[in-house]
Amino acid sequence: MQLSLPKYASPVVQKYLRQLCPGYSELVTAYYSNKREELRSVAEKYAEVFAADQNSGLVEQVLQSQLRTSVKRLTKTFVTLSLSELAQRVGLGEDAGAAEAERLVVRMIGAGEIHARVSQRDGMVRFMSNPEQFDSVKVLAGAYTIHGFRNWGCALIRPNIRPGTPRGRLHVARQQNSVLG
Repeated sequence: MQLSLPKYASPVVQKYLRQLCPGYSELVTAYYSNKREELRSVAEKYAEVFAADQNSGLVEQVLQSQLRTSVKRLTKTFVTLSLSELAQRVGLGEDAGAAEAERLVVRMIGAGEIHARVSQRDGMVRFMSNPEQFDSVKVLAGAYTIHGFRNWGCALIRPNIRPGTPRGRLHVARQQNSVLG
């Protein structure tokens, strides 16, 4: 994968980036290769450079991100997968095995990154689709906070509780010059 910069970046920057920052360029390439050992190798090869730039913590986050991204990718391919197979596919290695894979999956489930069930009895993970229906006040409030619906001039009225309609449906009314908060 070629490292790409925004369109507004100077062509000179693009030209000399690989020459001036080989460690970072190789780290990006290794990340997108989806090979954990290759990424770890690049991180170790340029460890002194990353430490001198005070980016060792950032590199560790990149390593963890690739691991989590690999698990997320598996949720799109498999419905059920053994923990040992998951460990092998994401590159946890033989030493870590199923136990480390289980800890990783449980943390990701807890953080809401994936939706799955782990069966300790048979050592299997069953991936599921997102159960959220996106029709609750909590979801809209989160979207309001994160995406700034305030700028859209929308106001949350109240959950619809009229007979014949599902409870918890949301109504958004257009109001001019109104600010929630």
